[in-house]
Amino acid sequence: MPNTLIAKYAGENLSVRHSVDISPSQDSFFLHAHRTYELFYFISGDCYYTVEGTDYPLTPGCILIMRSGEAHTLHLRSGSPYERITVNFAPSIIPLLGKEIGELFCDRPLGKRNLYVPTDENRDFLRSCMLKISRETSSDNSEGGIISNLMPILVELYRLNEQNAEINRIQPPSQGSSETVSKIIEYINTNLVTIKGLDELEKEFFFSKSYINRIFKESTGSSVWDYIVLKRLLLSRSLLQNGKQANIVASECGFCDYSSFYRQFKQRFGISPLSARKTK
Repeated sequence: MPNTLIAKYAGENLSVRHSVDISPSQDSFFLHAHRTYELFYFISGDCYYTVEGTDYPLTPGCILIMRSGEAHTLHLRSGSPYERITVNFAPSIIPLLGKEIGELFCDRPLGKRNLYVPTDENRDFLRSCMLKISRETSSDNSEGGIISNLMPILVELYRLNEQNAEINRIQPPSQGSSETVSKIIEYINTNLVTIKGLDELEKEFFFSKSYINRIFKESTGSSVWDYIVLKRLLLSRSLLQNGKQANIVASECGFCDYSSFYRQFKQRFGISPLSARKTK
């Protein structure tokens, strides 16, 4: 059965989706990243999430946060119904929420401290706020109602940040090679625009290219090179929106062939690099 959309709101700087897959298929979920920040509220399912190579177990009521450009994907353990609410908001909203709230998303390494597990004291409160957000999608003042319920959630997450840091130090059960994948991802992001391919990773980590690609795909659902291209494209879009010329951006982001960059950019984002440069 296809995805069932329970509630939806799509504004210029804020969007909400409350959806459920009655019979989810792994083919429907793949590694991706947003230009927006995301708050993910898990309601039900038998699955775990991977964010930049770190595996997080999902239990009802838990929350994941991802900042702009942070790659993530879902892994199903079975075909149990999968229900969630996601709230995405533009980076421009972060300053409105306050410096402390912004730190939840930005003041941490990629793929670290993404998970918040509810306590007995705040479980019902967080659930109530998230369900109100879902209901506000159909109100006359949707955006105002969504933000008024989003703010107390973010304040509560900030209050729990020290506890969250301890929770996230406890590594969940994983494929057994997630630590290696995390190191590979860290290396890729550090050398994003200069890395040449799997030969370089083979020399750096002393594993065969086939093994590196296999464990990477098991963890992220993506090949190593597809991940590199995704992150380069996300970087290029950011530089274009800051006014840089497309041919300069292509070169600075590691694309040797502009036509290839143009084709992949348009395929990923649905617009040309020139159009992205005009979009602020």
